[in-house]
Amino acid sequence: MKINSLFTRLIVLLLLLFLPGSLFPESVPRLEKKKGSMFWKIQGENCTVYILGTLHGSSENILNLDKEILNCFDNSELYYSELSKSLAENLMAFPMDYIGDFFEPVYQIPGEFSHNENKLISKIIGEDVYRKFSSFHPFLLYTLLSGKKENKGENIYSVDKFLIDRLGDKDYQGLDTEESFKDSLCPGSFDDYIALIKEFLKKYPDFKEEEELEKDLISAYLEGDCRKFSGILDKIYTPENNDLTEYYKSFNEKVLSARNRLWADKIKIVLNGDKDVFIFAGAAHFCGRNSIFEILANEGILVIPAGL
Repeated sequence: MKINSLFTRLIVLLLLLFLPGSLFPESVPRLEKKKGSMFWKIQGENCTVYILGTLHGSSENILNLDKEILNCFDNSELYYSELSKSLAENLMAFPMDYIGDFFEPVYQIPGEFSHNENKLISKIIGEDVYRKFSSFHPFLLYTLLSGKKENKGENIYSVDKFLIDRLGDKDYQGLDTEESFKDSLCPGSFDDYIALIKEFLKKYPDFKEEEELEKDLISAYLEGDCRKFSGILDKIYTPENNDLTEYYKSFNEKVLSARNRLWADKIKIVLNGDKDVFIFAGAAHFCGRNSIFEILANEGILVIPAGL
């Protein structure tokens, strides 16, 4: 048995050494990461794909992009953002096309909350505004309430907007389709958003723990620490309230997993092209479990070095 096994190995080795290279697939592209940033490079056969993980935050520091990154950006031939230029412009020009479904006045939101909860909602967003939105899908009300927490008179800085402004009149494609974007807009059910609002009201106005996590997230992003970044995201999106378990399952599928699969397919296409491409989209899609890079690696499209 040992002799046969040795003989078999010898035959395989000889085949590997002497058969024409054309019988074997070409080398798989290797993912490279620039230290201290959420910036990756994939060298294809006839093109280079640059990927910048972005952050929609409130820290101006996130806009201090390295000159090398900006140089790669300026010299690329194709650009991909989460939304294409045409879809983004349609969203701005015709917002009701995307959120109109939530403006069906078929709900009685105040009946879902206690007297004290209704009073607090009126205090936060104003009685008139609450009355105006009280018959629509609670997704809209939750968006209004959470906006009061997140925007305390500060400017909101976005790497995506910064890069889009830098493109000027140049076109850019979208990783999302119109359908995938709409699916991610409101990933939960009616009951999910009622539970989210109740959770928000319990914590109002003390959001110190969340604010600390958000600071840590920005810090991990600026350090380019993908593992730390995804670990903090796991904490942020782990429900303390059991009523929100289904919401976060739906959120992870519609906002992250489904889009990751779609985006990975688009990256495969540009890797087979002959133009240098710069992709900029949320860093959460490129870090942690079931990331775009992990999907590509599992399909044998990409090699991920240890430690990334």
